[in-house]
Amino acid sequence: MTGDEWAWKFLRLNPGYRRDYELLQNQPALLTNPGKRHFYQWRDSEWFEKAKEFDVRYFSLNGKVLGPRCEWPHVAPLTLRKFLEANPDTDQSGLRVRDFDSTRLYGIGDWFDPSEPDLPKLGKEQSWFFLLTEPIFAVGKPFFAGRESVWKVSPRGNRISVGYTGQAKLIESPVVYGQIESYNDRGERAISFGRIDNLPKRRVLEVRDNGGKLVRSIDAPTITPFQLTGFARESEMAFAVSLDGHIKPQLRANQEAARHFQELMCRASSLHVENYAPTDPEPQVLPFQPNRAVAIPFGVIRTALSDLAREPASAWQNWHVVLIDVAYSLPQQLKAVEKQLQFLQQRLRSSKRLANPIRQRAGTTNRQEFWLKRALCMLELQLGLPKRANSPTGADRIANAIYDQTDPYHKAIWGESGWKQCPNRPAPESEKFKDALRTGIDLVMHQYTFLIGAAPTDLVADAELA
Repeated sequence: MTGDEWAWKFLRLNPGYRRDYELLQNQPALLTNPGKRHFYQWRDSEWFEKAKEFDVRYFSLNGKVLGPRCEWPHVAPLTLRKFLEANPDTDQSGLRVRDFDSTRLYGIGDWFDPSEPDLPKLGKEQSWFFLLTEPIFAVGKPFFAGRESVWKVSPRGNRISVGYTGQAKLIESPVVYGQIESYNDRGERAISFGRIDNLPKRRVLEVRDNGGKLVRSIDAPTITPFQLTGFARESEMAFAVSLDGHIKPQLRANQEAARHFQELMCRASSLHVENYAPTDPEPQVLPFQPNRAVAIPFGVIRTALSDLAREPASAWQNWHVVLIDVAYSLPQQLKAVEKQLQFLQQRLRSSKRLANPIRQRAGTTNRQEFWLKRALCMLELQLGLPKRANSPTGADRIANAIYDQTDPYHKAIWGESGWKQCPNRPAPESEKFKDALRTGIDLVMHQYTFLIGAAPTDLVADAELA
């Protein structure tokens, strides 16, 4: 299976996702009034008193969903009234009726029924998690247009962007903008920016007779070459990568955009790609900090990332912006970029600054011991077997049920006949189970995002994953 298919296998077991899906299906009509979205519209009102009896997760405070933390595998229900009573110092001016945004909270394009084991099938290179791998980029050539989005209808009837189709293209601007240098009637020099046509022109030639009378003149606009912010050359491209996700799929998506841009530049500008030029530019990798507007000069990317960096931030906090030049070999540059980003990701992991800390994967590449299957099986067994008091079933308890024929839950795992040839429980197996169960819980709670966009070969070969 692809990484997206595996990601859903774990996300559907996420207690927060399951609770949110249930809340959305049963949302009270009282909370759907668009005129009651903000606290200032309903404080001290009868409406607010009624709203306090609803689940606290229908509300957000300063952009963050309210409610207690998930205690695996449960989400404790709590009313808004009880939450406010338990937190009397809460500044209620930041209260809002919450928008159920599945993309911002969980990275998936819409709310899918968690009781369904699989997502609806899509075409090749399409994904219900597309917004987690969709390229965010800008190029130095004005009026470059990327490929068009592919839209699919989800089971809930919403149109979801799931990928791209067609080819990228250059669009000739019908209007030329630029810096205009002109002179007014008094001969004073003036600088302006705007449309080149229908604006004052600069006197470029003037002929006068001996008496100083103007005999002939030529006026023309003087245009400073249009330069996009942050780029030194038209062939440069900048794109964003989140270190809180799997790096390779993000680079693949941006490599495709860069390849299209390179092809268009070769056709439109007679660009000659230098594969092994000694002056190959070293690609730049710059950290993005949304609270510092000067951190990144690329306005388009800064705008897009500033929006993504808003609360709630369950992921995607550690963005970096990469600058490459399509006038040079793309594979060489992207290989260097991947190496830099993996080093930075490792450093963030070591300093515990990743939004979703990456765990080394469990298991081996052996087909019979595939690490994701082992983690999922352990997780499903934990959720399926009777729980101990105040805690979910542990790996040791599951191991006993697997190996001990006298265990009361042995047949619940293997069926009525049981596993007749099962050996006594080997110690290494118990340790494998513990590690697989920890990995499975981590994948369910947040690390499924590291699977998004991964090809089956990535899941086997990439030791940095999960």
